[in-house]
Amino acid sequence: MEIRNQSITLPNFDENSVWHLFVAKIKDRNLWVTKLADCGIQTVIHYPISPSKQQAFSGLNIPPCPFAEKLAEEVLSLPISPWMTESMVNYVIDKINILK
Repeated sequence: MEIRNQSITLPNFDENSVWHLFVAKIKDRNLWVTKLADCGIQTVIHYPISPSKQQAFSGLNIPPCPFAEKLAEEVLSLPISPWMTESMVNYVIDKINILK
């Protein structure tokens, strides 16, 4: 079973991948955060601000980075943990696949 929802772009991976975050791109991210929360699925936005817009770098005159800014608006960390049971993983996958 795997995520097959056309609204979500998954990261590239193979059988040797090791994850501490599972970050996907989702165009209507805020809507998805709400929908998944309504299903009891917690998500996290780890990188909400692109480096060029972070206050810590404001004095460096970093030029706009449209690609990074777009990613900052779309990336969402989906649940991943070694403590998730197969049933929990399947629940998350099922909910993601049926949501629009």
